[in-house]
Amino acid sequence: MPRNPKDHCQPGSKPKVKDRIFDAASDLFYKKGIYCVGIDAIVSEAETNKMSLYRNFESKDELVTEYIKSQNNVHKEKWDNIVNEHQDSPVEAIIAIFHEIQTKKTDSCNGCPTANVAIELRGHNHPALSLIFESRGDVLQRFIDLSQAAGAKNPSQLADTLVLLFEGCVMTKVTFPDQSWPGNNITDIVKNILKSELGSDCF
Repeated sequence: MPRNPKDHCQPGSKPKVKDRIFDAASDLFYKKGIYCVGIDAIVSEAETNKMSLYRNFESKDELVTEYIKSQNNVHKEKWDNIVNEHQDSPVEAIIAIFHEIQTKKTDSCNGCPTANVAIELRGHNHPALSLIFESRGDVLQRFIDLSQAAGAKNPSQLADTLVLLFEGCVMTKVTFPDQSWPGNNITDIVKNILKSELGSDCF
């Protein structure tokens, strides 16, 4: 989800204009989609004007690209933290990644921010789309590395399985109510897959 505007400023101070614009755009992009959000809505939400926006960002396309860069960085940092906490056990790291998705509580979920943008941009030549593809490729490679470290017989196939579970788990947050969300069982599902691939004594 979009970052917290309060992250930019000291207690009692007001965020800089550039940060207000970016945070307003990020929040609107996530809630309404990039094509439903215009410059007028962004400057109104940021309590500024078009001149200030174009002084800080060349175009709306640049804002979208920066939004995706920010989301990719948030995801990478979260992933790194989880893996570092379980650096002695790649199996436990894999389980922890899915456990974090399963137990994450949100007041509202509009789906995966980057996947939403990818859907809107599909078929267009937009720099943000290549950033999304690059990030997803990174996720796949990270699962391959963890699968290899865990001793999988076919690391690439296990990684493909984990990526599909990962993406499906996130996307179905939008299409299922909380009580019947299949992701409520994702940690056990992943454990069963790992046992089948690595052996029952893998953790």
